[in-house]
Amino acid sequence: MGPSETLSVFNLIFLEDGTVWVHDVVSTLMKRFLFDIKGDAIEIEEIESIAFMNPILYSVYLKNNQFFTTTQAIVPLSRFLVYSQNGVEMSGIGNYPDYGREMPPMVAVDVFSGQLISNPEKDKMVLAYEYTDLIELYDEKANLLKRIHGPHQFVPDFDIGDRSGTPYMKRVFNKTQHAFKSLAASEELIFLLYANGKIVKPGEEEATIHHEKILAIDWEGNPLAFYELDHAVTSIAVDWKNRIIYGLDRIESEVYAFNF
Repeated sequence: MGPSETLSVFNLIFLEDGTVWVHDVVSTLMKRFLFDIKGDAIEIEEIESIAFMNPILYSVYLKNNQFFTTTQAIVPLSRFLVYSQNGVEMSGIGNYPDYGREMPPMVAVDVFSGQLISNPEKDKMVLAYEYTDLIELYDEKANLLKRIHGPHQFVPDFDIGDRSGTPYMKRVFNKTQHAFKSLAASEELIFLLYANGKIVKPGEEEATIHHEKILAIDWEGNPLAFYELDHAVTSIAVDWKNRIIYGLDRIESEVYAFNF
């Protein structure tokens, strides 16, 4: 358990004043902390805590002092739910992609799940999808600026299952492909850990959460580089100043460093 009884940290949002929004996905709380490093000790002070009406997945806090979140809520069926700084739901905005396949709303929110992150200036955000290699760039009002499909241009491939009368996205061995799994962003660059269209084979579930491809683009959506790590990882963080990619190996519980 983390500071202030934080159960499961899903996201960190760093602010200019030195405080950090910490998203506790289990409690659906967003907590703002001040971390004060004194020698070998770190003092942590909770500044505020807000609760969201709907369970949220990924979230960004933009310069208009609003949270833009992805969610599995289906009312309203919107790409983002927007919350005030106090956690009040303000609106749903944006639409899910359309590949010409009809599906129930509760299936669509899973099929089109993805990673969300903002630039440090907090006036743009990028959404990268998990089951199709689709990338979307948005401004601070969630207006879609650009949509990029690639590198492989595959679409979600899945079955629709039934769980006690409720339809759900059924991921299928040797069929469902995987795309973007972790993001990192600077003022100029976006790094996307890419599963390379990988499919999961029976018995390989744990190994297939680790990936070695990283796609680099700029905030205009232009592709710049395609890196291949010499060790597969499950998530990334980047030291942009020293040009180091840090990757987590969840099986070995180790962090690897890669120069770029």
